[in-house]
Amino acid sequence: MTQGARALLSNWTAPATLKDGLLTTESCTERLMRKATPYKLILLAILVVSNITILGYLWLRNGSRGKEMSASEVRLPSMQLIDDRGARVLLPSFIGVPVVIAFVNPEIPTQTDSVSKLVSAFNPGEVRFVLITPNSRHLRGLLPNLAEDVIVVQSNYAELKRAFGVPECCERRFIFNSDGSLSYRDYYYDADLTPRINLLAKKTLPPVSTAIIDALKACRTGAFAVLRDQTRNGSRRALVMLFTSVSSTCPSGDLLKMAARQVKGKGNDLRILVPKEYSQTDCENLRTNFKLNVSVGRFDSELQEKWKTLIGVYGEAKVNGTVVLVEHGSVSLLTDLSQVERELGQL
Repeated sequence: MTQGARALLSNWTAPATLKDGLLTTESCTERLMRKATPYKLILLAILVVSNITILGYLWLRNGSRGKEMSASEVRLPSMQLIDDRGARVLLPSFIGVPVVIAFVNPEIPTQTDSVSKLVSAFNPGEVRFVLITPNSRHLRGLLPNLAEDVIVVQSNYAELKRAFGVPECCERRFIFNSDGSLSYRDYYYDADLTPRINLLAKKTLPPVSTAIIDALKACRTGAFAVLRDQTRNGSRRALVMLFTSVSSTCPSGDLLKMAARQVKGKGNDLRILVPKEYSQTDCENLRTNFKLNVSVGRFDSELQEKWKTLIGVYGEAKVNGTVVLVEHGSVSLLTDLSQVERELGQL
């Protein structure tokens, strides 16, 4: 359409009409707009309905999922499972003892190692274990010594992950109290859940102080055993600090800072030991960073194994930063920081 034609159309007016007793005229543009009004209303209605539908979907997708319930709100579900041998198992039938439900990927060694260690730490009947896996044959091949009361489930794996709120990307573990309430859940954060379950199972254990002393006395080889022999005769006394990990912002770091302050040029009677996983460079860096006047040594093989056992039973927090006094071949545990400071000052 040419510019002149557009101008003519816009200026053209319809013949006069009588409306409500008044003589009116209507332009072409006004007439076209009036005719288009029903279509605009229909389009508006479609947009409104579409927006409501989208908002409803988003609410159902996100709102219905909601925030993950706290542990106190979750209980052992009333759910029937089918194990890899075809037997039907009702989860609430386990109430009365702690229950561990672990989603396990047999392709991930850290998960299978954790499960193996955890299951072997308890006698049959003390704790009920349910292992949910995408490949039960592979898992049983990796863990051939599973007890008979350990339930392995493969059926409906994807549906069970959704039911327990486990993302497709990873695996999760749940610990339920003997009354069916949830005590703990994680994504395999803790290397070993044994200490947590010991508390739930009310397993009778010797005091951690007794267990540490017994483990150290049982060492027959390595630097600690040599040190004990050296103190049997004479008046020599020595302090030994044993760490599984060290951080400057934790009690372990405070202990080393105290040692750096107290021991000046007389560090032969203070031994600091860390796990075998520490390299010689790690030991030197630790010594430098904390300005220690003593060398940092590593656990020998025998002490390493005994320390791993202690951690598995009592947890790392209970044994990290252990300080013992060795005198006349005997071993005593120092549990108070003021006592440790006093003994350091007497070295």
